[in-house]
Amino acid sequence: MTNKRKNQIKFLDEEIKIYSEGIIPKTERHTEMIVNELTEIKEVLEQLEFERLAKPKYNDTFRAQLEYLINRYSMENGSNTPDYILARYLIGCLNAFNQATKDRDSWYHQGKVHCPGIDPTKGEKALD
Repeated sequence: MTNKRKNQIKFLDEEIKIYSEGIIPKTERHTEMIVNELTEIKEVLEQLEFERLAKPKYNDTFRAQLEYLINRYSMENGSNTPDYILARYLIGCLNAFNQATKDRDSWYHQGKVHCPGIDPTKGEKALD
């Protein structure tokens, strides 16, 4: 539960106590109405907090999880760059690396079938 939400619920608890114990003199009907409204607000806040905790903070995409991790470990502090920009950059790096790996494989094999035991880095050619 966030500190803000805890403080809101604590405040409502105190207000409910004040009005229900008659610390602030009001008519009985007015006191009952205020206590009921405050109790209702408190229940809504508690339900919202429950729902917030029950659902994941971020959706399950890789980018969203990466943003979450960057934020969680404050990795953005070194560059003062928003999480989503760093996540997008890192995913771009991964995509570029994947493409470079495919290009390298294509260059080594030049469309030929790779055979186990053949090392194209030593000039050995795969069979046609």
